[in-house]
Amino acid sequence: MCGRVNSNPSLAYNSNFDLLVSKCRGVTPARDNTRPSDSQSLWDDMKDEYKKENPEVNLMGDKFINSGKTKLDKSGLKIPPKDYILPLPKPKQNE
Repeated sequence: MCGRVNSNPSLAYNSNFDLLVSKCRGVTPARDNTRPSDSQSLWDDMKDEYKKENPEVNLMGDKFINSGKTKLDKSGLKIPPKDYILPLPKPKQNE
């Protein structure tokens, strides 16, 4: 936490952070050297490996899913075409 505090000099001017700034003064942050050299996250590496092992699985947030084809989803609903006109609702009958 002190690394973030020391790298943000505007916190020293905020009285709400006086105690935190005084505790972190002079503390040098330790560097995290565990990040891959290609700057890709471990999650992305794990997801890519999973996609290679399971090509039939559609993953949420995967930009290559279905490659623009219209298919039925798991609920059986199909997306209507862009020029589809929705029907008007039935009028309510007064009671």
